[in-house]
Amino acid sequence: MAVEREQRKNIPQTSNMGRLSEAVLSQQLDRSLHDRIRERAYQLYEQHGRREGRADKDWLEAEVELLSNR
Repeated sequence: MAVEREQRKNIPQTSNMGRLSEAVLSQQLDRSLHDRIRERAYQLYEQHGRREGRADKDWLEAEVELLSNR
């Protein structure tokens, strides 16, 4: 009986594996979205004449554009 319990500890639970897969997928999607926002914010920075002090505004504008298209 003790041996069976010890063996079961070493077998990953499928529900945990499913959660792990979901977490990895979520991280990948977050990275992808972050990359797209970064790229769009840089485009906006260039469109606005590469003016200093607009990074936050360009980033937020990029977020609004990309998240509203979902």
